[in-house]
Amino acid sequence: MLRVESISRRYDTQEALKKTSFSLKEGETMVITGPSGSGKTTLLRIVAGLDLPDTGEVYLRGELISRPGWAAQPHTRNMGFVFQRSTLWPHMTVGQNILYGMHRLDISAAEERMRHLLAEAGLENFERRYPSQLSGGEARRVEILRALAPQPEIMLMDEPLTNLDPENSERLLHFIKENIYEKDRCLIYVTHDRSEAEELSSNPLVMEGGQLR
Repeated sequence: MLRVESISRRYDTQEALKKTSFSLKEGETMVITGPSGSGKTTLLRIVAGLDLPDTGEVYLRGELISRPGWAAQPHTRNMGFVFQRSTLWPHMTVGQNILYGMHRLDISAAEERMRHLLAEAGLENFERRYPSQLSGGEARRVEILRALAPQPEIMLMDEPLTNLDPENSERLLHFIKENIYEKDRCLIYVTHDRSEAEELSSNPLVMEGGQLR
């Protein structure tokens, strides 16, 4: 499904990634832990097509999608991305945020899926609310729904449970597992929380100094 070959990335004098390689089969999960600044977010951004590698290549289903100086556009990769910080559009309602990525569906089918996802996440009456009217846990659920809505083959999650209380973290972790594992999607999940990592994978990887170990 996904193959990353010897990618490196440098920002000025800092080497964020050092010849990192891995591969993911269909339906496989990879969990990455590690301290801040170790290269975890940079790796996700390159996989998503939001940044370019200085060396190496990324392949999706055998097709080249990233190399130095060029990358296939993010919207062509069929990937969902949940960022570490909130990226909900404040001028859009919850419903509009979730609908945004479903341009391939006709409007009635997209609206039906949006309402189904909201119900599944326990947010049935939140369609017309704005991000400023949501709690931290509610906003994170909406961001995850927006990433899941287009039914991506690969989900990228960058510390999606950061700054949530234990009850919300547990609820969201259960929701993520249901929607990734039961739908047989690939998942690359980044977290600094070791217990969270072990809940999702029996063999979490550690990123240190820009390298996976």
